[in-house]
Amino acid sequence: VKPGIKVWPYKTITENYHVNNSLIWGSHLIKKTLFGNRGISGEANFDITPEFASLIACCYSSIIDKTTSLVVSCDDSSSSIMVKQAVLSGIL
Repeated sequence: VKPGIKVWPYKTITENYHVNNSLIWGSHLIKKTLFGNRGISGEANFDITPEFASLIACCYSSIIDKTTSLVVSCDDSSSSIMVKQAVLSGIL
């Protein structure tokens, strides 16, 4: 755990994991793997924050061919719209 980082009670961190951000909210364990069997999943605004979504999208858009078309969509829930907007920001 880096200096100045907060880890609240009842949070579990796997062995040999470097904690760079405070672990305050969310209910999931910190894991070394980002992708599960069904991609990235988590609770909106806790595990999947706008910052996290934009960073993932930025990383993804940096490795694809610049002529590739991307489609981003969501349902009408406010959390889905928030994540979609963050993904669009990250892609740009």
